[in-house]
Amino acid sequence: MLFEMGKIVPDPADAITRTEKEEPANPEAPKTEQELSLPISLRPSPLFSRRGGDFPHMRKNFGAKPWLYPQPVLIIATYGEDGTPDAMNAVWGGIADMNRIAMYLSGSHKTVKNILSHKAFTVSMADAAHVNACDYVGIVSGNTTPDKMARAGFHVTKSEVVDAPIIDELPMTLECKLISFDEESELLLGESVNVSADERILDSEGKIDPQKLQPISFDPVHNDYLVLGKKIGNAFEDGKKLK
Repeated sequence: MLFEMGKIVPDPADAITRTEKEEPANPEAPKTEQELSLPISLRPSPLFSRRGGDFPHMRKNFGAKPWLYPQPVLIIATYGEDGTPDAMNAVWGGIADMNRIAMYLSGSHKTVKNILSHKAFTVSMADAAHVNACDYVGIVSGNTTPDKMARAGFHVTKSEVVDAPIIDELPMTLECKLISFDEESELLLGESVNVSADERILDSEGKIDPQKLQPISFDPVHNDYLVLGKKIGNAFEDGKKLK
């Protein structure tokens, strides 16, 4: 309070503004004893308050993990120096440009040696109908089991555009030429020169039908294979509703 000419007048510094009375826009929920006992990395984020709002749920931190959904299951097929077909299962890869594919593969794989020798390879989508065979070529090495393609029950036809085999049982295949392989980062880049598909997975318009293909993805958290789900929207179209 201030004294002015014998009168008591309010001090502006004592005033409580409206802003000071309001709660912060994103109040942090009070910590429970259980939360305080957790490591900092596992404590709930203050952005996710138990008081409600748009984000009522807490998050759990797992640290750096090679997790992403979906992770396609790629079956890479090559020819050995003696012409023996080989294949391996890989999940660390995907489309890198309009006509490029990128994969991270250890140089110790027979597949990588074959690619460097023939400068070519094919990549087929693993499907629900051949889960056992696709998993088998991923757990058995061509370095020690040269006939693993036959053991898997796979048959091959030589690609017409690259020096690599196409697995007959897998109906969708990218036929690729080697662009580069970096031994240090283990990044392999390939140029996709053709995509071929068996007629049994085409729709009435002659396009690839994912429901007929039934490609599988890898669940890195549980080490499971999952089949592609149903259609839920239209790309480059549904977002226009929010404009």
